[in-house]
Amino acid sequence: DYRTVHAHMLLRHARNRGTRHDLSMALMDANFHAGRNISDKDVLAEIATRHGFTIEEAQAILADPAELAETERQIAASRARGVRSVPTFDIGGIVMGGGSENEIAAAIEKARR
Repeated sequence: DYRTVHAHMLLRHARNRGTRHDLSMALMDANFHAGRNISDKDVLAEIATRHGFTIEEAQAILADPAELAETERQIAASRARGVRSVPTFDIGGIVMGGGSENEIAAAIEKARR
């Protein structure tokens, strides 16, 4: 398992570029299919160049202590809300890490009430 905080730093910035989903998919593919080390900043910067970043932009984001602090703050806030895995759903305030179709349907029904 690799630490993903640096990947999340790039994902935060990819949202404004409209490439967050594609970058997320590329990171998962790199990790789970290609066996690449997605905690390595050089690997991350290289992947990011295919998703709206220049190599210099990606490297600058990954080297910025303020970016790291903000990303860690957001991760801590998510954990405080109950997020422990991906995917996690927040259905009307019910936070679920995945779940069966029946569990998700029950959460949706409860949220409608």
